[in-house]
Amino acid sequence: ESLSVVVVILVASIPIAMQIVSTTVMAVGGRTLAEKKAILSRLSAIEELAGMDILCSDKTGTLTQNKLQLFEPVLVDTNITANELVFLGALAAKRMSSG
Repeated sequence: ESLSVVVVILVASIPIAMQIVSTTVMAVGGRTLAEKKAILSRLSAIEELAGMDILCSDKTGTLTQNKLQLFEPVLVDTNITANELVFLGALAAKRMSSG
């Protein structure tokens, strides 16, 4: 807990230290992920992953065969159809990629 307080004080007192602290924290996070057998190609991926709302994942060969497949989603809300869900997901992804 004292380390957290030191980091907060350091970042608050020296603005240039924020970049150093951020890089160090991401490096430590990357090492932790590597210990859990995760593949990390760049440190900024950790920050991008932290800002993610939805992660769609499968075990159908998307990574190994470079083929993406869509299956029928499991609907929790009965007020929306599967087609509407996919459409809204595509709109949200397009909006996020364009800013």
